[in-house]
Amino acid sequence: MGYQVDIDFETEPIGVGKDGKDVYFKDIWPSNEEIAEVVQSSVLPDMFKSTYEAITKGNPTWNQLSVPDSTLYPWDPNSTYIHEPPYFKDMTRDPPGPYGVKLPCKLVFELNNKPIPVGGACILRPWWNFAVSHS
Repeated sequence: MGYQVDIDFETEPIGVGKDGKDVYFKDIWPSNEEIAEVVQSSVLPDMFKSTYEAITKGNPTWNQLSVPDSTLYPWDPNSTYIHEPPYFKDMTRDPPGPYGVKLPCKLVFELNNKPIPVGGACILRPWWNFAVSHS
């Protein structure tokens, strides 16, 4: 099983049992109930509390870092590590194009190879214009 990548786990056996019968993945995979039981008994709230209760406190070194009061990142033009992306330089709060324009349309979005039909009126957003112009 470990060396074969083109196996159909639903129809092809992954091995042979001691009794000589084919063993399928479904024969060894736990049920949803079995998985839930193990999670319920082994993933405990205290595990998360102890890990995350002090997450906002940081550590002394982290807490001593100076932080600017600005809500925008202060790009340093002399930095050798990080530069302001050029598309941010002239960006305004109001996106260009037909933002908010409603058009009758029928779209099909795909999420994880599952089509999701979207019908009726849609609002054109800048991301849609970008997606259409680059497809």
